[in-house]
Amino acid sequence: MKRFGLILSMVLFATAIFAQQRHLVLWDNETAPHSNGLSGEEWEQSRGAWRNTTRTDMWIFEANPERKNGMAIVYFPGGGYYTVGTGFSVGKRFADAGYTVACVRYRLPNGHREIPLEDAEEALRVMRSMADEMGFDSSLVGVMGTSAGGYLAASLSVLSLSKPSFSILVYPVISSEKGIRHDGTIINLLGERDADDPAVAGQFSLDKRVDESTPPAILIHCDDDKLVPPVNSTLYYNALKHYGIESSLHIFPSGGHGWSGRSDFEYYHEWFAAVDNWLRRFADKKRR
Repeated sequence: MKRFGLILSMVLFATAIFAQQRHLVLWDNETAPHSNGLSGEEWEQSRGAWRNTTRTDMWIFEANPERKNGMAIVYFPGGGYYTVGTGFSVGKRFADAGYTVACVRYRLPNGHREIPLEDAEEALRVMRSMADEMGFDSSLVGVMGTSAGGYLAASLSVLSLSKPSFSILVYPVISSEKGIRHDGTIINLLGERDADDPAVAGQFSLDKRVDESTPPAILIHCDDDKLVPPVNSTLYYNALKHYGIESSLHIFPSGGHGWSGRSDFEYYHEWFAAVDNWLRRFADKKRR
């Protein structure tokens, strides 16, 4: 398999709110196993929301040394597979709490369904390979995703042979079933024709792909989310419990969608505390 030589550089943000980080380019359309068929310049549609992505970037925020807990998170931001964010505010928050965090700007699928999962698998592989260098436990490397990024994190958890240690799924797209799914995410992944074919699209309902090998997960959603209905989270949670897999589900009464990086979200402290506490309990059990 062709591999892109990792380009590693230190990046220091001009704004003081972001910590020093490492920037890795994993590969691009010329060097990855498959191309998404896009070409030309990548461009920022709005702040932090990128279109036409043709390469896979990973920014690693080092854990706060005073709180370092030996865990690592590979984070996939959302955007409906139409845009993809960088996720820096969420990554920085978890890094401040003691986690080593990689924020991944993956290639958009453009109807090439293998592309996001291919990028996610490589990001997880590279992150685990850096465990000794960066001082975290390679057996405690999980994934986090928001919205379409939640679909990608869950895909890695159920479709890949190389699974993460845990999953954090925040208002995730899970189902490909009409009336439940987020149409844009599934159409951009599969193409309009296959997204409308139940025989094809049905294979991409991730709750139906859960089995005994699926890693533990915590799911966070809001009851009034109109963009990605909370039933996406409950379907995945119920599938995990069917197989007796450790999991936790938190549905807040209000907040809508897209609040993960917003400090004005009513449950800003609560959702983060729920994830942090669950992860620490998970790590304690793993280390026994």
